[in-house]
Amino acid sequence: MIDEPGAALLKYPETFGVLARGPSAAAERIGLRAVRVSFANYRGSFEYVVGVLEGLVMAFQQEPHLVVEARGDYRYVCDVAWTAPATG
Repeated sequence: MIDEPGAALLKYPETFGVLARGPSAAAERIGLRAVRVSFANYRGSFEYVVGVLEGLVMAFQQEPHLVVEARGDYRYVCDVAWTAPATG
């Protein structure tokens, strides 16, 4: 069962592979509340992907924090972390 953002983010490359032909994605956990999602041969608008990853985190009522690195040759790395939303 997917019960936290990390589990959903780790499954994202599988779903991405079904929806997109050509580019590929991979994911690995890099911390208790962080996952690195890497993309190869991604030629579309990467802002779209950022929104999808933020939305996955927000679906679990968490606040996303992303760091994106464009590595050239249509490769991107996105570190996705999350925290509980501030109350106040």
